[in-house]
Amino acid sequence: MPIDTDADKDQAEVRSSCHMINGGLARSMAHRPASPDPELDALVEDVTFAGTWGQEEPMQALFDQINAVGPAVRRIVASGGLSVPVPTSEEQQHHSDQAPDAVTLFTFASNEAIEAAWKMSNEDWRREEARLGRHPTDRRQVNQVLFPGEIKGGPKAGAAARQILRRFYRLKSTVALREFVYGFTLAVDRFRVLCHMPGGIVQTNEFNCSRPEGFKVLLRFLVRLVVDTELNLGAIVSGAAYPLTVNTLPPFVYQRPTSAGSAANVHHRARLWAPTNRKDAMTGNRTAYYPAAVEKDGATASYRRSPEQTVAFSFPTSEQSKRTIRLLERLDTFHSTTIEGLATVETIYQDPQAFRTAPPDVCGGDAGCLSGGVTSRTTQFIEYRELYQSILQAQSTHHLTQLILDAVKGVRSLYQIDVLHRDLSIENLVIKPDGTGALMLSDCFCFLDDALSEQERLEAVSTAANLERFGYAGHSSNYGPRNAPDQQVSD
Repeated sequence: MPIDTDADKDQAEVRSSCHMINGGLARSMAHRPASPDPELDALVEDVTFAGTWGQEEPMQALFDQINAVGPAVRRIVASGGLSVPVPTSEEQQHHSDQAPDAVTLFTFASNEAIEAAWKMSNEDWRREEARLGRHPTDRRQVNQVLFPGEIKGGPKAGAAARQILRRFYRLKSTVALREFVYGFTLAVDRFRVLCHMPGGIVQTNEFNCSRPEGFKVLLRFLVRLVVDTELNLGAIVSGAAYPLTVNTLPPFVYQRPTSAGSAANVHHRARLWAPTNRKDAMTGNRTAYYPAAVEKDGATASYRRSPEQTVAFSFPTSEQSKRTIRLLERLDTFHSTTIEGLATVETIYQDPQAFRTAPPDVCGGDAGCLSGGVTSRTTQFIEYRELYQSILQAQSTHHLTQLILDAVKGVRSLYQIDVLHRDLSIENLVIKPDGTGALMLSDCFCFLDDALSEQERLEAVSTAANLERFGYAGHSSNYGPRNAPDQQVSD
């Protein structure tokens, strides 16, 4: 069935995400919130709950107590139910989604004005509109949300699981760079933690919050959201708008031989401007291309002024990473005059020990999914030598034709080293500073001199096939095994 509108695309993406939860229920995920933590537990030992589970008003009273703990650096807010869609930033696709039932705000957004905006109800909005004589300024932004939560009661309890997937879909393309995103559902008194990783979505079993042990699990999770560092909670870097600064890049695993040498233990930094292209998928590599300025070895002269090169941020699998480095090493053996039409990679930054299916504090990053289907991935930054523009910025039809012909030279260059590029898409065709075209590095290629290359060349390379091959879809349409409330899943 054709997809004609942005709303239809959103619905299709959310439906497909049900496939990605696949094995879903993770043996390890429940251990983190369920295990006693003396430091966190001491912060919430006097927190109480009064009211009906599944309603937002008593939950806000609970959140106010959590927000008041001494070391809290951010806020959790129960939405006031405002039916006005939450604004997106300039770089995001616009949508008609209303607010999640609960939001944990980034530290930069945890102030009284923004908190009050998220608490506004329809009645509050109408009163403010009457007072001002115009539509109020909406201070909310999707970019402000660190974590979403869905709180449902009565007949709406079953909608919590579906709604949290929509929130994950929106948050994956906000300004912040995220390794993972936590979320939670509270269906009446049944609490569940979910985690959206690039390799899939995993979840805990349910905890009954009307029982003392289940209530402790809820409090332990909520207080961690307001006191822990954003890096520990999955956000590599956040901010209200671009540019963003990544203060510490991972160690490098590849460096072009002719580039200026750099010590592996030096902490490099990068400043990123609004992405020129983003592969908008729920899981998989999810590559985004940023105009950037990379600081090396303390050289700060041009670091903060303007972008100087393109940086690709992605989440490869271990096998994809090894293949990419192998490809670059082949290119390095050829004389530069024989290589045409290819974008030049300077450095790949990546932690080869950080391939995981869960946050690092969950059994070392191992989700232990009962049914499998969640792929181990790591964060990766690829620094290119130059600053590239999208091929969509071509100045004329003649220019566009020439750019494509230049990229074909890149295909020919790869063929010289027995590599077949299999993803000639808009995302991978760029304009170099001199106005010529080039082909970007892709995750979809094969080595023609490999024993497996014949089979690879027979595989389909359509969009749907690539979605399946690179982890965008999962293996089951189920939301995960159904466990009895409070049932612990042990290793």
